[in-house]
Amino acid sequence: MELRKFPLDSIRCDLIFESYSYNVAEVTLDWLEWSPVTIVKEELNLPDFRLTNITYGKHVEQYTAGIWHRLSVSILFDRLFGFYILQIYLPTYISVFISW
Repeated sequence: MELRKFPLDSIRCDLIFESYSYNVAEVTLDWLEWSPVTIVKEELNLPDFRLTNITYGKHVEQYTAGIWHRLSVSILFDRLFGFYILQIYLPTYISVFISW
Protein backbone atom coordinates (compact mmCIF):
# COMPACT_ATOMS: atom_id res chain seq x y z
CA MET A 1 0.00 0.00 0.00
CA GLU A 2 1.24 3.42 -0.88
CA LEU A 3 -0.28 6.02 1.43
CA ARG A 4 1.12 9.25 -0.04
CA LYS A 5 -2.32 10.36 -1.28
CA PHE A 6 -4.28 9.10 1.75
CA PRO A 7 -7.35 9.28 1.97
CA LEU A 8 -7.69 9.94 -1.78
CA ASP A 9 -5.69 6.88 -2.77
CA SER A 10 -6.50 3.70 -4.64
CA ILE A 11 -5.16 0.21 -4.05
CA ARG A 12 -4.41 -2.46 -6.63
CA CYS A 13 -4.41 -6.12 -5.60
CA ASP A 14 -2.64 -8.53 -7.93
CA LEU A 15 -3.35 -12.27 -7.92
CA ILE A 16 -1.16 -14.68 -9.88
CA PHE A 17 -2.05 -18.30 -10.55
CA GLU A 18 0.70 -20.58 -11.78
CA SER A 19 1.49 -24.25 -11.48
CA TYR A 20 4.34 -24.98 -9.10
CA SER A 21 5.80 -28.14 -10.54
CA TYR A 22 3.98 -28.84 -13.84
CA ASN A 23 4.95 -27.06 -17.03
CA VAL A 24 2.97 -26.51 -20.26
CA ALA A 25 3.55 -30.11 -21.38
CA GLU A 26 1.56 -31.38 -18.39
CA VAL A 27 -0.82 -28.54 -17.36
CA THR A 28 -2.45 -25.80 -19.43
CA LEU A 29 -4.08 -22.92 -17.57
CA ASP A 30 -6.71 -20.84 -19.33
CA TRP A 31 -9.63 -18.56 -18.47
CA LEU A 32 -13.24 -19.45 -19.23
CA GLU A 33 -14.45 -17.70 -22.37
CA TRP A 34 -17.81 -16.48 -21.08
CA SER A 35 -16.84 -15.20 -17.62
CA PRO A 36 -13.18 -15.21 -16.62
CA VAL A 37 -13.60 -13.30 -13.33
CA THR A 38 -16.93 -13.09 -11.53
CA ILE A 39 -17.66 -11.10 -8.38
CA VAL A 40 -21.15 -10.80 -6.99
CA LYS A 41 -21.35 -7.08 -6.23
CA GLU A 42 -24.48 -7.36 -4.12
CA GLU A 43 -22.56 -9.43 -1.57
CA LEU A 44 -19.36 -7.36 -1.80
CA ASN A 45 -19.66 -4.68 0.83
CA LEU A 46 -16.38 -3.18 2.00
CA PRO A 47 -16.54 -0.39 4.61
CA ASP A 48 -13.60 1.67 3.34
CA PHE A 49 -13.23 0.75 -0.34
CA ARG A 50 -15.20 0.58 -3.59
CA LEU A 51 -14.35 -1.96 -6.28
CA THR A 52 -13.73 -0.02 -9.50
CA ASN A 53 -11.96 -2.24 -12.03
CA ILE A 54 -10.96 -5.85 -12.65
CA THR A 55 -8.50 -6.83 -15.36
CA TYR A 56 -7.21 -10.27 -16.17
CA GLY A 57 -4.63 -11.78 -18.46
CA LYS A 58 -2.76 -14.88 -19.50
CA HIS A 59 1.02 -14.92 -19.82
CA VAL A 60 3.56 -17.49 -20.87
CA GLU A 61 6.66 -17.49 -18.67
CA GLN A 62 10.00 -18.90 -19.79
CA TYR A 63 12.11 -20.43 -17.00
CA THR A 64 15.26 -22.52 -17.18
CA ALA A 65 13.20 -25.62 -16.37
CA GLY A 66 10.66 -24.98 -19.16
CA ILE A 67 7.62 -22.94 -20.09
CA TRP A 68 4.75 -22.25 -17.67
CA HIS A 69 1.34 -20.64 -18.12
CA ARG A 70 0.47 -17.84 -15.71
CA LEU A 71 -3.00 -16.38 -15.09
CA SER A 72 -3.16 -12.96 -13.47
CA VAL A 73 -5.97 -10.84 -12.03
CA SER A 74 -5.64 -7.21 -11.04
CA ILE A 75 -8.38 -5.71 -8.83
CA LEU A 76 -8.51 -1.95 -8.28
CA PHE A 77 -10.11 -0.47 -5.16
CA ASP A 78 -10.78 3.23 -4.54
CA ARG A 79 -10.86 4.40 -0.94
CA LEU A 80 -14.10 5.98 0.26
CA PHE A 81 -12.82 9.18 1.84
CA GLY A 82 -16.07 10.60 3.24
CA PHE A 83 -15.56 8.89 6.61
CA TYR A 84 -12.06 10.33 6.98
CA ILE A 85 -13.17 13.84 6.09
CA LEU A 86 -16.10 13.87 8.55
CA GLN A 87 -14.62 11.87 11.43
CA ILE A 88 -10.92 12.83 11.40
CA TYR A 89 -10.04 15.91 9.35
CA LEU A 90 -13.03 18.13 10.17
CA PRO A 91 -12.82 17.70 13.99
CA THR A 92 -9.06 18.23 13.87
CA TYR A 93 -9.41 21.45 11.87
CA ILE A 94 -12.16 22.70 14.20
CA SER A 95 -10.10 22.03 17.32
CA VAL A 96 -7.07 23.79 15.83
CA PHE A 97 -9.25 26.72 14.79
CA ILE A 98 -10.75 27.01 18.30
CA SER A 99 -7.30 26.83 19.91
CA TRP A 100 -6.17 29.90 17.93
